[in-house]
Amino acid sequence: MPNQQKTAVVELTEVSKSYLYDASGWSRLRRWLGVGFAPQKQTAVLKPLSLRIEQGEIVGIVGRNGSGKSTLLKLIVGTLTPTTGSVLTNGRITALLELGLGFNPEFTGRDNVSNYLALNGFSEEHIKSLMPAAEKFAEIGAYFGQAMRTYSSGMQMRVAFAAATAVRPDILIVDEALAVGDSYFVHKCIERIRNFCALGTTLLYVSHDMNSVRTLCTRAILLDAGELLGDDAPAKICDFYNGLLAKKEEQSAIEQVVRSDSWIETRSGSHKAKISSVSLVDAQSHLPTKMVKLQQWIRVEIEIDLHAPIERLVVGVMLKDRWGHLVWGSNTWHADKVLKDFPHGCKKLFCSLKIQCCLGAGSYGITVAIHEDDQHTTNNFDWIDNAIVFDVERSESETFFIGSTFLPNKFDVEFKGNGEKL
Repeated sequence: MPNQQKTAVVELTEVSKSYLYDASGWSRLRRWLGVGFAPQKQTAVLKPLSLRIEQGEIVGIVGRNGSGKSTLLKLIVGTLTPTTGSVLTNGRITALLELGLGFNPEFTGRDNVSNYLALNGFSEEHIKSLMPAAEKFAEIGAYFGQAMRTYSSGMQMRVAFAAATAVRPDILIVDEALAVGDSYFVHKCIERIRNFCALGTTLLYVSHDMNSVRTLCTRAILLDAGELLGDDAPAKICDFYNGLLAKKEEQSAIEQVVRSDSWIETRSGSHKAKISSVSLVDAQSHLPTKMVKLQQWIRVEIEIDLHAPIERLVVGVMLKDRWGHLVWGSNTWHADKVLKDFPHGCKKLFCSLKIQCCLGAGSYGITVAIHEDDQHTTNNFDWIDNAIVFDVERSESETFFIGSTFLPNKFDVEFKGNGEKL
């Protein structure tokens, strides 16, 4: 029996948003009065795009600053009117677009939560029943009864999130609000979001933290300069965005290809220096391998060609699991082994990294990069996501464990008490 399409809770059809800029206040006044003066300039902050989001989806929205992410969310919420196209939503929307937006700093946290819920149509009786749970979730103690102007940004986020999620919405929109929270509360928020989505809530999540997008989302879209560049699996979109961060006008285009094993290889960089080969070998036998055992020592070998004069070169290696989650990463900058003072006429470099595989059974991708500084966002020469893919196999003789990482461990058990029967 064919799968039935889920209900669309957000549907955008050829939606765009532009702003008019006039030469002066007088020209703006004349235009408003219909005298006929044309605006000085019209700037498109969001180019025509169509988008369908179904019930229960967790959609990450990524892009550089100024790419149109917040504009898109405001169009969905209804605080902005599209210049062209139509926006249709189905269900109650709760949005955390800007931290503390709509909260009065002179009011207490309790009063602000009450006002927020009242503005969203809840009765006074219903608000009273929700308040204890909201106060408990925020976990700010006596501050809940004090003016919000005394709050830190993290405390404001706690109250805002508690108010926004006091009742499960049909559509939850979170725009960078979790970025100011402490790690404990962020985990608590993500757990509540997961529970909501399991019950049918649709999440639109904006973040510059690609690990959270990979971990939380089931789908991601990429915006750049107001244009929809991609709509795909989070791992693929995050890798493309990573290349976009390093891309400059003189650099080559970002390339993405599907490997034979279905992994996505993403490559970007200026190619002043270029990775010519990457191989994975057993550290003892020096033979190439694609199947690795737990605690086996392996070596990543990288050959680099120099195509232009450069001052220094940093080599980085990262490991990611099948879902694109970062498992481990480091580079020669942090190992204090930056390559510089190149011999005259040097055209080729070789770098190797020896590591012990302490990973759980599964498939992993190796990302390699060469750049000038500690991060690839400055003078990225070459970056290859998933240059090598290998599998870790579980041995029957190894101690059983769950998770993606093996940690050497030892349980200590002893009897205590006076020997009395239970």
